[in-house]
Amino acid sequence: MMAGMIIGPSGVMNAPANKDKEAIMSTAKEIVGLSFEQALAELERIVQNLESGNVELEQSINMYERGAALKAHCEGKLKDAKLKIEKIVLDADGQVSTEPAKIS
Repeated sequence: MMAGMIIGPSGVMNAPANKDKEAIMSTAKEIVGLSFEQALAELERIVQNLESGNVELEQSINMYERGAALKAHCEGKLKDAKLKIEKIVLDADGQVSTEPAKIS
């Protein structure tokens, strides 16, 4: 089957036009600029709105897509934070140093 084609009950139909790539890139850049706390707060608002059931289908899809991007952003921030955490250790001579913490 060719890209852009959908098989429906009445046969082959053209798929809806792809989203504007510039708008998607703009959204991605905006999300990258958010702190973990900002992204999480927005993600929580999106989940509440979707769970309410008071959002139209097209808006729900857009909100879900943004929520997925926010979730990925938060996961990345947490991974980065985990990699930065170090523990302070004393060596055999009593010298203080740091090493990556082993967090599971």
